[in-house]
Amino acid sequence: MPIFFRCLVIFGPLLAVFVHFFGPMAERLWAVPWQTVSMEVKSPTALRIGILGAATIAPLAIVWPASQKVDVVVTAVAARDLLRAEDFARRHGIPKVHTSYEALLSDPDIDAVYVPTPNGLHRDWSVKAMKAGKHVLCEKPFAANKEDAAEMLKVSKETDKVLMEAFHYRFHPLAKEMEKVVLSGKLGKIVRIDVAGELPSLFVPDHDIRYNIGGRDPKLAGGALMDIGPYAVNCFRLLARAAGVQNFEVVNVTAKEKFPKVESWLKAEMTAGHIPGSITASMEMSLLGIFKARAVVQGELGTMTVENFIVPFVYHTLTVNMKDGSSESVQQHYDEEHRTTYHLQLDAFAEAVQRKQQRKQPIFDSAGGTPEDAIENMDVIDKIYTKLGWGPRVGY
Repeated sequence: MPIFFRCLVIFGPLLAVFVHFFGPMAERLWAVPWQTVSMEVKSPTALRIGILGAATIAPLAIVWPASQKVDVVVTAVAARDLLRAEDFARRHGIPKVHTSYEALLSDPDIDAVYVPTPNGLHRDWSVKAMKAGKHVLCEKPFAANKEDAAEMLKVSKETDKVLMEAFHYRFHPLAKEMEKVVLSGKLGKIVRIDVAGELPSLFVPDHDIRYNIGGRDPKLAGGALMDIGPYAVNCFRLLARAAGVQNFEVVNVTAKEKFPKVESWLKAEMTAGHIPGSITASMEMSLLGIFKARAVVQGELGTMTVENFIVPFVYHTLTVNMKDGSSESVQQHYDEEHRTTYHLQLDAFAEAVQRKQQRKQPIFDSAGGTPEDAIENMDVIDKIYTKLGWGPRVGY
């Protein structure tokens, strides 16, 4: 058999599978807006943002979306390592580098800051930023624990500054559709909710700062539940509230310790009112494993399964299967302009700041992001760690 046909027989089926699963994903990414807006055409009243830390997530979460908005500009960055900050600024076209976080917060030409620091530093630098007169977009998890989150809300009210948690997925149409399906009653009485977030171990090596707790630095508040876990907790709460439940209890928790009191995998059996369920957070999928963000809501009449609720702009599915077999639907919901969840999040943050500057009440719709919602999320996370016997995380 000629070599061409041998290759076709061997690799043809694999290629077909690849195209079937990854073709739509490539199409979605191709549709995402890539063109940036030059500094010359930025609005003179654009929201000026400074970044506290040259974090890996910052380009995707704030630099890229801001580069495509006329009314937002990233003007400065600071990092613990000045050389790293300078390299970050050079690669991403940020005009100003500050020698310290304090120097950035003292800059009068900055209106707001994005805080992607390690978890245990979120409260400290968010509070300092608001007291310095800056609005704050803080990465998840909002803080190390519920008590720290409550302090952040208190300072936000005292300083009259916008404080928002960066749960970007909540601003995508998919999140609203998930909620809508449960609210509609189509599934009947909800009997179980399971949500899982899992990362391949390839993306979280042992030296990663997300494991930096226990013997190395117990105040950086790391672990799977504090990294991918906040998404699962938040989604679980979103779906449970849509089912009419407000109270959450932890029944049982199992975890794998990567280092002393820092987990690479955790599963919490939960009850949301009368509804049982589970929350799973993992950073140890095999090297062949793929990113997973799955939510399953079982009702007496049918089941909704959502795949990839965290980054739905890449790909996602929402499937409703009715128990009597009379109805099955597979739906996809994307932003009309093909924007990412991070673009939509920045739109919401910029609008909230604008309304605050106009002395109007910032509007956070069902997309969430409020500090009040963040406190409730941290309350569940605290309960999970307490049930495990470790107690709530601590920060600086």
